[in-house]
Amino acid sequence: MGGSGKIAPSNAALDGSAEGAVRSAGTQHSALSTQHTPWPFRMLVAGSVFNQVGFWMQQVGVGWLILELTGSSLQIGIASLVRGLPMLLVSPFSGVLVDRLDRRQMVLSSQLITMIASLALAALILAGLVEPWHVYVLTFLMGVAVTANFPARQALIPSTVPPGQVGHAVAALTAGQNGARVI
Repeated sequence: MGGSGKIAPSNAALDGSAEGAVRSAGTQHSALSTQHTPWPFRMLVAGSVFNQVGFWMQQVGVGWLILELTGSSLQIGIASLVRGLPMLLVSPFSGVLVDRLDRRQMVLSSQLITMIASLALAALILAGLVEPWHVYVLTFLMGVAVTANFPARQALIPSTVPPGQVGHAVAALTAGQNGARVI
């Protein structure tokens, strides 16, 4: 501060970088500032973004596979329904499970289930044995896993950041997940 009572801009704000602008705006302790973001939260965000990218790639891939197998746009809709049905039916129970079970284990278990189902589908495709019903069953299983994964990831936030940063952390995680849809 100079003698006139005005706050002098920091050198970081003058360099034009986003980080410098955040620091100069007085929000240097926000969840988006990498200088003060706890490492576990960074890992959670990175994992969530990669998880979302994989989720949307898989959604497109399953639709494409069903189209190749059946040639029917109705079957694409059925595949999407089969994947979304667990989200509709299991979501109320997955929230309760997240509150009662180890959240980290839920995330890891749901990721493991998704990985096994994806590898099984890939093996069926490579072997030339894949049938539409295989896709529906494995997609349903992946839908159940995703339904447990999303709330467990959200519930991990308070344990990865200081209490005053939870709001910023939720916003950052949500922005990362929604940004992954673009990719």
